[in-house]
Amino acid sequence: MDEQNTSKKSVVALLQGKKKVLVVAVAIILVLIIGGTVVNNLGSGAGSTVGNLRNGGFAAQGGSWVYYLKVDDRNIEGIYKVRKNGTKGEQVTKDTDYGSYLNVDGNYIYYIDSDNDDLVRIKTNGKDKSERLEKDVDNFPITVHKGWVYYAKDGDFCRTKANGKGNRERISKKDIASYQIEGNWIYHTEYKNGDYRLSRMKLDGTKTERISDELKSPSFYVKGGNIYYVNAEINSKTWEYTYELYSMKTNGNNANLILEFEENDIAAFNMTDEGIYYIAENNDDDGAIFFVKYNGKNKKEIITLEDAYYSYTSRIVVLDGWIYYFDENDDGDTAMFKVRTNGKNKAEI
Repeated sequence: MDEQNTSKKSVVALLQGKKKVLVVAVAIILVLIIGGTVVNNLGSGAGSTVGNLRNGGFAAQGGSWVYYLKVDDRNIEGIYKVRKNGTKGEQVTKDTDYGSYLNVDGNYIYYIDSDNDDLVRIKTNGKDKSERLEKDVDNFPITVHKGWVYYAKDGDFCRTKANGKGNRERISKKDIASYQIEGNWIYHTEYKNGDYRLSRMKLDGTKTERISDELKSPSFYVKGGNIYYVNAEINSKTWEYTYELYSMKTNGNNANLILEFEENDIAAFNMTDEGIYYIAENNDDDGAIFFVKYNGKNKKEIITLEDAYYSYTSRIVVLDGWIYYFDENDDGDTAMFKVRTNGKNKAEI
């Protein structure tokens, strides 16, 4: 369940950041990004989206507010909130130096306080102290879903009541590399002999069903009756990766190649309901955010980045028509920006 160990086993280390990415100290909040982590879809009772938590969950939406980890250059200053229109920003808490995997559910923010590896929650108004739900959890994404918080501890996949009342339930002892909650099922991958076995189980861990043994990456996305997944292969001579997008039915049938990505230097993916947002080099060798639909069509470059590869900033979060990302500002510092999914209205937060 330790995703850092999982990533070492994986031939798709690029899906967690290309070899030339400089991972700095603060990167602990974002290190478990694309390939090694897939979590819940946004739906009734869900605290964040699959693609955003895959990208470290540094921002999440609750009502008319966006909650995020504020970064001053490379220093985390705590959890802040700002209205979706960009007004009335304020601090929620400065208790965390290395928070990760933000989920917003009702009046609470759930996250891992990476300073001491605790699973905690805090009121969205920041007036009460944080409440510890579990101590010494694994550095693995949490997800709030319909009154439960799903997380990993000591290599086991667990859940506990989101209200803090109730004992921990161990759902699975499998070496789960990634997971996604969809309806009444938890879809998950396990590393098996060089490939990833994709299965699903009920929310309480019962009734496991195997779907496929042929994934080359732990990354997948369940949408309707289909599962979309990106396979990544490395060339042992050039150390370059090739990426292919596939789909199959949720029963594992009808596997189909959709798209061969032109780029071999992809730093991050965010799989959403509308399609895939990703960071790669454009034709001018600059980092940029791209978008492509699941049918392989309508690919477009959204915005060019100043510093996409040489810091921990190659992560993206998509919330309600906006892309949130880290980049270099005019002062040469790392800052959070947002831009509409059509590339307009860029602003520093």
